[in-house]
Amino acid sequence: MALCIQCSQPIFVPRVSSDADLNLDDTSGKVRTGAIPSMEEASLLSEEIAAMELDLKEYVTHLHRLQAAVDAMVAKADQLKRLLSMKQSLMAPIRKLPDDILTLIFELCPFDITGLRKKSPAFMDVCSHWRDVVLSSPTVWSFFSISSSSRMRSFNLQLDRSRACPLNVDVGLKGTDIYYMVGSRTSPFQLFGVLVQHSYRWKSFALRVKQNMDTDQAMRLTQRLRSIHDLSQLKSFTYYSECPLDKEAISNILKAAVNLENLALPCFPHDVESSFSLSNITRLEVLIWNNNADPALTLPLMSGLKNLSLSGR
Repeated sequence: MALCIQCSQPIFVPRVSSDADLNLDDTSGKVRTGAIPSMEEASLLSEEIAAMELDLKEYVTHLHRLQAAVDAMVAKADQLKRLLSMKQSLMAPIRKLPDDILTLIFELCPFDITGLRKKSPAFMDVCSHWRDVVLSSPTVWSFFSISSSSRMRSFNLQLDRSRACPLNVDVGLKGTDIYYMVGSRTSPFQLFGVLVQHSYRWKSFALRVKQNMDTDQAMRLTQRLRSIHDLSQLKSFTYYSECPLDKEAISNILKAAVNLENLALPCFPHDVESSFSLSNITRLEVLIWNNNADPALTLPLMSGLKNLSLSGR
């Protein structure tokens, strides 16, 4: 018997209700044996079929009514859950943080949007206020990591959002990188060339060459490095290479970085003693190779050195 979910009263009285009426065994046996009902049995069957069809219609109607009630309850529960989450969010301690503190937190989560599948950081989707803080904070957009082909449009967008603030640049190049643009992709070499035009804004610069380059690639990279003349804001320079590059290009960077404090490189250029000052260096990491110049020769030039690290190849 179908009961009302609110008052528990019968919604309708089934015409076929007893267990005996709903027993399938007897009818199933007659179907299997091919029995033919008599005139009297046929009349009774017609009455039973009509009653069952009416009951089935009632049950289906009741099920639809119950399903609609369940759907309504589920929708209300989902809405209540979302509302509860928003109410709890209003009480979150992080909402009390001022914009300048939020900006500092976002700066601790460096990202870039230049990759082929990369998108804006997840914290931009938290709320419109956070998004406004991110978009109005150039320092959040100041981290550039170049290691694969990217879309120039996204690259320029990140440059625009960084405005005039100092940049942190990390470049990883390898011999298998293409130089020219293919489709919508721009090669790391070309992206690095764009960043070189903003070298006067570099705060940190890391260059890692992971595989041997051909002559053309090495020449183009050397030309890029030699074209850098203003690194007055550069505080940290890291250089590792599995492919020997023109030492004059590295010397050019050290000459331009007059305020350099942190330095990591595999060897010193041959003209280190006469070309530039290292008196501002406070942290030095040297990768010792068999053909390196002796770093001890340069230590007297680093009057402010506080941290020295030597490591093998």
